[in-house]
Amino acid sequence: MNFSNFRGLLSSPTTEGEKVRILIIGSTEGVTEVIHTLHHLRFAEVGSWSRLLPIPDEDAVMSILTRHRMPD
Repeated sequence: MNFSNFRGLLSSPTTEGEKVRILIIGSTEGVTEVIHTLHHLRFAEVGSWSRLLPIPDEDAVMSILTRHRMPD
């Protein structure tokens, strides 16, 4: 893995490059905790994640973060 490209995922989202989505699924409390932990680690701003979306037929929610990866 080219870590310089991975670091690019940590920066502000752009509209260029390959679209990469990061998905968190779990309880409301669990998803919220992971989002805040990733924010604390400077991975992504809390507001960059989608709102919590219910998962049909499950007692769970999900949130999605979209970033763009620049090609090699």
